[in-house]
Amino acid sequence: MKNLCSVLLLLISSADGYAQNTMRENTLEQLVAGKPIQRSYWTYVPNSVTENPALVVVLHGYSGSAVGIAEYSNMNAVAEEAGFVVAYPQGTIDQEGNAFFNVGYAFHQNVAVDDVDFVRRMISELRTEYAVDSDQIFATGMSNGGEMSYLLACRASTLFRAVAPIAGSMVGLSLEDCSPERPIPIFAISGTDDPVTVYSGDLENAGGWGPYLGQDETIAYWARQYGLEQRTSTALANPHKPMLTGDSHITWERYSNDNLTTEIWFYRVVNGGHDWPGAKSTEWWRLSTYPALMAMGFGKNHDIDASREIWAFFSLWSDQETVGSD
Repeated sequence: MKNLCSVLLLLISSADGYAQNTMRENTLEQLVAGKPIQRSYWTYVPNSVTENPALVVVLHGYSGSAVGIAEYSNMNAVAEEAGFVVAYPQGTIDQEGNAFFNVGYAFHQNVAVDDVDFVRRMISELRTEYAVDSDQIFATGMSNGGEMSYLLACRASTLFRAVAPIAGSMVGLSLEDCSPERPIPIFAISGTDDPVTVYSGDLENAGGWGPYLGQDETIAYWARQYGLEQRTSTALANPHKPMLTGDSHITWERYSNDNLTTEIWFYRVVNGGHDWPGAKSTEWWRLSTYPALMAMGFGKNHDIDASREIWAFFSLWSDQETVGSD
């Protein structure tokens, strides 16, 4: 099903005409099972790039691509406004011919690729090339990329200042071993009608991806992990017309404590589907020509522009004191 998503999204994005000539492909070598393989990632450096810029890593979904998530999320436009560098890692190809990040899906049990290591190597190169501020490195991603974001929070917390998983959950490797060295802020966004990453979770592995927690349980897990006992819940005002948003709306849950050193935010998109809210490629008037994609929940979430919300959240923590650095 996720493979169908990527095909349809590619059809939509190709019609958009979004200029990608300012993005650059880069390669690095990684050892996998003792053998060197070539990995690629794409970078976008805006004209407005600041000195010692922040870095935002954006991870694509299962069967997706680095270029596809750049198109879909429109994060480059936010980078132009704010002056940060964006990196889009490209996953490897599995036995089904689909690109993926290894988060430990049930059908990837024999996969040796270490994508946490790959992301570390990529960031090391970007630090050198662009003098990236080591205290302003962030990660976000959609679906498989959201699950990779959680894995980075579990296993690379001293490298990242904050993460923002979109339509992802804790599955496989993050469920088996999540031992963050420090509590980093997390901003999660998920739709209650998501038919791919099911909101209530799938601990029985009915979907074949492997057992994963529901969204409420995932957020509760991190709140306990961080000792965040203060919780507020707020209904966000919808700035758009109903014809764009349908009947979806957002509840913002915020978890914190008196120390104010980290927080967890959760945007629960009530009646929302499996998408990146406000994504460039999901305007309702274009999705109407792709009924299969609409049936899967794409294009339902226009209550917010997720990319700008993500950067606003990351910006809150840019100047906060950090504890250590990889």
